[in-house]
Amino acid sequence: MKEIIISLVFIFGMSCVCNAEDYHVKTQSNNARSATIVFHIPIPIENNVANIPLRTALSQYIQPRNEDGTFGTFQSQLQGIDGIELTQLRNGELYEHVEAVSFLAADTNTQKLTKIDEKYKKLEIGGLNKIRKILKFWGLNRNVP
Repeated sequence: MKEIIISLVFIFGMSCVCNAEDYHVKTQSNNARSATIVFHIPIPIENNVANIPLRTALSQYIQPRNEDGTFGTFQSQLQGIDGIELTQLRNGELYEHVEAVSFLAADTNTQKLTKIDEKYKKLEIGGLNKIRKILKFWGLNRNVP
């Protein structure tokens, strides 16, 4: 299905701009039955089992590798993202998750917003727990006693 890039304001109207820091609408399908959403999940200040700050572990985990083995720079899925938000993503303060959200043909804009908000709330808990699980032992160095 061919998708077109549309700004958040054009898809759902001005009522959604207040939630822009939690998620961003990247694309919407031509028939308006789904939208690709870029969610930004906040990462709390806490340490993993290796006593590495979770934010530090995440920033290391998401750092891409170049073909020559050197580290690259994380890039957001959003074009023209705010510099402060991009810095938060690179520092592990936010985790970026991209997912399509489906709508019913009869859904109003308010119902669409509610569906996206509910997806965000699920990711805020479930996504964070998944990150904790993946990075639980990140950075652990140990000698066997």
